[in-house]
Formats: sequence, C-alpha cells, structure tokens
Amino acid sequence: MAIKIKNETLRHLEFLNTFNMKNRLNETREKVEKISDPILKEALLVLLTMFMTLFNDSCQDQWLDVSETCGYLKISSRTLQNYRDKGMLPYSQIRAKIYFKLSDLNQFIESHMYNIKKRREYEKE
Repeated sequence: MAIKIKNETLRHLEFLNTFNMKNRLNETREKVEKISDPILKEALLVLLTMFMTLFNDSCQDQWLDVSETCGYLKISSRTLQNYRDKGMLPYSQIRAKIYFKLSDLNQFIESHMYNIKKRREYEKE
C-alpha cells in the first residue's frame, strides 16, 4: 500500500514538473521573441524548438493502466469509466486491459483547469 501511494505521488510530481517545464519554455519563447537581433533570435528559436520537441517526445511515451490512471487523476474507477463512455479520454485496449497515454491525461487536466481570476471577475459583474 505504501509503495502504491508513493508511486502515485511520484507520478503527480512528474506531472507538475512537466507542467512547470512547459510554462517555462513558453515564457522563454516569449522572451526570445522580443530580442531585436534577428540572427540571435532565429538561432535561439531553432534551439528552443528542438528542445521543446525532445521534451514533448519524452513525455508522450508513457502508458498507464486503469488503476495507475485513477491514482494519477485522483478519481474512482467508475468516474474513469464515465470519462471513457463519454469519449472524454482516449484509451487503448489490449484484450481486457485498458491503457491511457500520459500525454492525453496531462492534456485532459490542462483543458479542465479552472481560472480563479476569471471567476472572481465574473462574480463581481
């Protein structure tokens, strides 16, 4: 039990690190776009694009089974089944075993992020 909890915590931390890295890469791209020297700007953009491609490729190769996915998303197996039934999460099935791609799970989480600032602005109106 302790090992399972530790693995779920590690996967959650991996997601946070991945998410933070993506944010940092996007911030870096915005800073590079502001550079006035066109040769330096182009060279840095090429390097940044290569790094982002390598980073994204390394994050997309991992597959999780149902129990790992439930732990990763902190949801029950029934909720996961509902997401599958509604077509909210893509999956792959080999015989009776179902797998979810880690990159799809991260995209699902990011697409369902709730912006507190927007909510507060909406409530003030």
